[in-house]
Amino acid sequence: MMNQNFTFKRRVIIGGVTLLLLADVALGVYRWRLSTAPSTPPQLLAKEKLKLQMQEADIAYAEKIATNFPKTVKDCDKFEHGLPSSASISSTISAELGDISKKSGVQLTGITFKDKEHAAYSVTEREMDASVSGQYENVVKFLNGLQKSPNFYVVDSLELGTESNTPNQLRVGLHMRTFFRTAGS
Repeated sequence: MMNQNFTFKRRVIIGGVTLLLLADVALGVYRWRLSTAPSTPPQLLAKEKLKLQMQEADIAYAEKIATNFPKTVKDCDKFEHGLPSSASISSTISAELGDISKKSGVQLTGITFKDKEHAAYSVTEREMDASVSGQYENVVKFLNGLQKSPNFYVVDSLELGTESNTPNQLRVGLHMRTFFRTAGS
């Protein structure tokens, strides 16, 4: 009986070891398959494809800019040489702003100038503050007149208010800039 009990235990142990070895082989095969299969999930792959497309688009855009760079430099030079000279700019700006305000039907007051020279470019930047009073439509016409002017104006800010003694009248404070060639350039 003892012999039978020992044989049974030996078979159970051999069967258990066999099962463990089969499980180990199965896990090894499973691990090998995982290591050879693509490890990126589809979402990560799509994200990487999008990143690659964006990088390719950036490179194409940079190459386009590099190709157009000589034309851009030429356009900048043309713009700079098209700016009025400093010899006549004060009277030109004052006259032009007065003309635009008359044509648009607004009253232009309190014009102040402040110049800032950019010597490296032979260009002077003139900051201007002014106040415009008139009907809404007329103020819009004034701003359109600035936009259509042969001179270059940049309107940095508008401060909207109303006239206290006149109904339906707006008072707009303007902060704007223009540029001109510095004398001797």
